Amino acid sequence: MTRRKLLKAVGAWLAITFLAVVGIITGLLWLGAEGNKRAVSQGQAQAPREFRIIAQETTWLLGPNMPVAAWTYNGTVPGPEIRVKEGEAVRIIFKNELPVATTLHPHGVEVPNAMDGVPGLTQPAVPPGETFIYEFIARPAGTHFYHTHGSQMGRDEAAQMDKGLYGALIIEPREEQPTREYTVILDDWMVPASQMTTTSSPHGGHASPSPMPEEGSPREALETYNVFTLNGKAFPATQPLVVRQGERVRLRLINVSSMSFHPMHLHGHQFKVVATDGNPVPAAAQVTKNTITVMPGESYDIEFLADNPGTWLFHCHELHHADGGMATVVQYEQ
Repeated sequence: MTRRKLLKAVGAWLAITFLAVVGIITGLLWLGAEGNKRAVSQGQAQAPREFRIIAQETTWLLGPNMPVAAWTYNGTVPGPEIRVKEGEAVRIIFKNELPVATTLHPHGVEVPNAMDGVPGLTQPAVPPGETFIYEFIARPAGTHFYHTHGSQMGRDEAAQMDKGLYGALIIEPREEQPTREYTVILDDWMVPASQMTTTSSPHGGHASPSPMPEEGSPREALETYNVFTLNGKAFPATQPLVVRQGERVRLRLINVSSMSFHPMHLHGHQFKVVATDGNPVPAAAQVTKNTITVMPGESYDIEFLADNPGTWLFHCHELHHADGGMATVVQYEQ
């Protein structure tokens, strides 16, 4: 090979090598930029849904002329509903303004152990005036709730929860939802008999206007819990469940009572049980009922077709619970 040919060959090789290197660098830069874009996009997608929950003392009206000294989340009973999509990141900034230590537990949700809210086991209780941040991915989809676990495991959880420290935590699945839904939280309360009378049941129900039994009487000894509420209110202060003819309606029933079970009965309709404790029931296993017993700590999702217009009673069929306020109506829109 002549010297001229050798120089040409070397020059061609250098040119090809240069172009290849430039191509590789350009490709790497492009991939890096795209990767950064994807990382930013994913970071934005995973930005947590943030909720601020404050535990605080509040005077709460269970019904007309029925105030109680409640402990609440954000001043209401139940506390604000937390509603997210399955797979979303959730951040709850929890501040304790109560006079005692407390915690917040996401009931039925698959959280990291450190986020479970059990004092003395998964975290120290949150002292008065302090803040704790709970973070988790929302799963599984379904009807859940959040509530106090007290200041120390086995000491005062029931006492704190009895004062109103609970709220709904709904994780929506990604598939299509029913046309209308309501969350209904069931609870029992202790109200001194000297400051109340029985509530009247709707539409000529089972109650009478006679005074509640006096403290110390045999009946009072048997019925420590004497007021029963739906979403923090006793009838006639409960809100009606408004529906439109032809809608498929879902009721998310959550029992936060300390001791009471509640057989919830819907007049004029049949419903299917579509989920238990947040877990969907396969279509082949769904049973048709008009009464479902919800035990303490349980939740049930029921669905019915609004196909029978009117004003229909929905109440606890443990009838002294209905007498004590656990009743409302399903009201069709006119």
